Amino acid sequence: MLALSLRTVPKNDYPGDDEKFISSACAYVDRHLYILSIDIGLQIVLGIALYFMTTSNLQRAGFMHAIAVNPVYRLEYHKLFGETVKHVWIAYIIDRDLSLLTGEPYLMQENYIDPSAEDLAEEGEGTLYDYKDECRFEIFRFRTRLATIQGKIFDLV
Repeated sequence: MLALSLRTVPKNDYPGDDEKFISSACAYVDRHLYILSIDIGLQIVLGIALYFMTTSNLQRAGFMHAIAVNPVYRLEYHKLFGETVKHVWIAYIIDRDLSLLTGEPYLMQENYIDPSAEDLAEEGEGTLYDYKDECRFEIFRFRTRLATIQGKIFDLV
């Protein structure tokens, strides 16, 4: 996560630190694969996959994403409701993005995810407001819809 946050720091303030942080996180994941079966482990791997999607190393992003998809289905997160559902839909969004970027088939099937994107909480994370709180935009819901469209485009191409 530190590597991701450094992307917003002005250039040359911390040269090379993002590679150091992500290398450390990947080494941790490699040493502690058993811990990935818990919620925080899933979040770590999804974060690393997101980081690699911003680099030219899309194969590593796909590998980290595949590691994340395994516990999603094994622990049946795709059948649960609540906060865990967000992680499933984040994995789904990454899945569709990677498919379009790499040309490889996606791993997750939308019809296997019990709670729909519409079941996501309306308030809280993923909702943007204007400066007067008069208008809100549920970015997370719309992003899941876009991912569904991305999957349909991939199927047609």
